[in-house]
Amino acid sequence: MSSAEQYRALSASLRANSVTYVRLAWVDLIGWTRYRVIPIAQFDKLLKSARPGVRLTEASLGLVFMQLADGFHSSGEYLYVVDPSSMRLCNSYAAGHAIVMGWFERAIPSPNAPLSVPLCPRGQLRRIVTEAERTHGVKIRMGFEVEVIFLKSAVPLDAVNDFGWSLSKAIPSGSVIAQVLEEIANGLQHSGVELLMYHAEAAPGQYEFVTNHLPPLEAVDALIATKETISNIASKYGLQATQAPRLYNDTCGSGLHVHLSVSSSRASASANVPSAPGFSALEASFLQGMLDHLPGVCALSLPTDASYARMLDGIWSGGTWASWGRENRESAIRVCGEEGNYHFEVRAHDGTACSYIAMAALIAGGMRGVRSSAPLVTKDCQKLASSLSGDERRELGISRRMPLKLEEARQYLTQDQEMKADLGEDFVKTFLAVNETLQSALKDETEEKTIKKLVDHY
Repeated sequence: MSSAEQYRALSASLRANSVTYVRLAWVDLIGWTRYRVIPIAQFDKLLKSARPGVRLTEASLGLVFMQLADGFHSSGEYLYVVDPSSMRLCNSYAAGHAIVMGWFERAIPSPNAPLSVPLCPRGQLRRIVTEAERTHGVKIRMGFEVEVIFLKSAVPLDAVNDFGWSLSKAIPSGSVIAQVLEEIANGLQHSGVELLMYHAEAAPGQYEFVTNHLPPLEAVDALIATKETISNIASKYGLQATQAPRLYNDTCGSGLHVHLSVSSSRASASANVPSAPGFSALEASFLQGMLDHLPGVCALSLPTDASYARMLDGIWSGGTWASWGRENRESAIRVCGEEGNYHFEVRAHDGTACSYIAMAALIAGGMRGVRSSAPLVTKDCQKLASSLSGDERRELGISRRMPLKLEEARQYLTQDQEMKADLGEDFVKTFLAVNETLQSALKDETEEKTIKKLVDHY
């Protein structure tokens, strides 16, 4: 189908679903979803133009609250071009509205440069995924566990309840929270997000929504729709939904665990992993690549100080060593499933991340292992890696500590030359500048105000 035909199909679909407003949305480098609301008549006109999109200042990707990160300035524009395949309905929280994603492109084409913009988060993920399939026939699918806390207020911090993991009493019939959860579930399914389940989690007011696997770009688009649905429906009921990584020091934090699988159109031999019969060489190399690059990926997937209050040993967040374990929830990467149906759960990812670039980096790391046919030198760890002696970790090939704070994560990324080559030197430099600005901007004069700022924006 040509581009013009895709845009006509989008227009017809919007009309068929009685859409009156389109939210043309993007996710910036600090993980915030932003959008322009366009009446359907104007959006139809836009779709008939040569390059359907809206102009945005180049500063839009460097804006942190009201500060501009180093390297950004007031001049220059991008064209944010509509992706006609990305439309989802918002009727569960905004009747007559739909959300559509897009691509950052150069506003003025140049004969010496591509239209694509290296800083575009969706563009980064699309490029990494396309390259993996083009060069090695590798196909990736992923889904997410979205953990969220529902609050009656942020100051003082007051959750809707305090029960526990999967307890029936956390979803009592007739309660506001039960109605909110069911309305979210209905809304997700109506918008085309395949919800597998939802349940109460361990922290006060904490619940989890699990979505099914999709190709990476579609999966993150569905994640953004999920987050928008959760926060907006909570707001309808006077509640605040937050993915802040750690609100309570005496219980679990909130993560955004990613489950991903890899397969290939090309034959792959067995890797001979004793604890995972039938584990393929492709899976083994991808896993080793992820482990090798995970410390640097954390700068992108765990991009706030609060992220590292969650990533501790002994609280089922994945621990502080780059390790893997068969069904071990205290390892950085859990190998799940059985022969012929393995997948990986990566816990070093939370709701403060721009998931497009976090997933691009995670896949890029895995593909480094595939390209070099890396053997799986890290062995299955069935215990908490931090509880082992140095000799025991060395015996298992566990040699890399995960970053314990944000500054360390940025340093790991700066030192990871392969990751910088995959994402682009300029992209990494710009992201780090934006991240440093965000770190400063999220701090306030008291802990209570800092938490409120985090809750309000994530």
